[in-house]
Amino acid sequence: MTLTKRIVKVITGIVMIAFAILLILYPEIALDVIIGVLSIMLIANALKCIGFYFSMGRHMVGGMRLLIRGVIMLDLGLFAYSIYDVPRIYIVLYLLFIHAFAGAVDVLGALDAKKLEAGSWQLKMATGMINILIGILCLVFIRSERMIDYIYCSGLIITALSNIFSAFRRTAVVSVS
Repeated sequence: MTLTKRIVKVITGIVMIAFAILLILYPEIALDVIIGVLSIMLIANALKCIGFYFSMGRHMVGGMRLLIRGVIMLDLGLFAYSIYDVPRIYIVLYLLFIHAFAGAVDVLGALDAKKLEAGSWQLKMATGMINILIGILCLVFIRSERMIDYIYCSGLIITALSNIFSAFRRTAVVSVS
């Protein structure tokens, strides 16, 4: 990982922590802001994945998976934007689905990395398990908007700390002689 990417990861983590603290301090706007930011981030990441696929990814092994991931994220982002004015229970169910899906993808990726004897599977496994736990907590506290805010903000802080931690972790360098 380059120095610039490390700095961007640390700054992104700090901004995410500040955003989570802001949402905890102002819970009356939290759910609206969460849906807005979630939809914008999903759409932005989807466009990034789809753009990368059409520029380089289609020539790579596993490039089609990148396109599929981008299309799914685009659908989820547009869906999140469309449920902005529906009853809150549907928004909570949507957050539950997003966290459970992201957790399952991280856990499966970590198991695959462990099978291939990669060194960085533990952090991905921990992040996936935390996302699944957040999904389960969303299901348990489905009627409490304030508790959902706390659950989402704690997940945001954990993700931010994971980003900051991964920025300071050594990366393997492969050299060809």
